[in-house]
Amino acid sequence: MISKDDLLTSEFLKQFRDSKDFNSFLEELYVRGTERMLEAGLDQHLGYEKHAAEGRNSGNSRNGKT
Repeated sequence: MISKDDLLTSEFLKQFRDSKDFNSFLEELYVRGTERMLEAGLDQHLGYEKHAAEGRNSGNSRNGKT
């Protein structure tokens, strides 16, 4: 896992021109993080990862998302 100090270097933070850029980054980070946690929760609940062969025709499978 990457430490906060390694991630939040001054070089990394230079990419944000203003608070709007930074807020946009945080919103995207929140969305992606939340989606990943929900997918991991579904993996845990169903007992297999997305696209895994053991989920096919099991009667307890994913039905897709849009």
